[in-house]
Amino acid sequence: MTKKRITMGLLLLSIALTVVFVAGSFVTYAEPISSTDMQNIYLRRITRFGIPILLLQAAAWISAFVDRRHNAGGRTGK
Repeated sequence: MTKKRITMGLLLLSIALTVVFVAGSFVTYAEPISSTDMQNIYLRRITRFGIPILLLQAAAWISAFVDRRHNAGGRTGK
């Protein structure tokens, strides 16, 4: 598997998690709860989805940077 495919896979997985995170935030029916409980729910969701999304994006950036640096170093003097 090439680094380009790994980078694209990481970004696509990050996008998929973001879509699940945003789509899961919409509530069609919910019983009444306090604002503190609602804030705690959202903070848990942000933590549960946000950390993996950030890690995937960071890994994709690192993969892209390492791939670009590797390609730049391997060029011939044309």
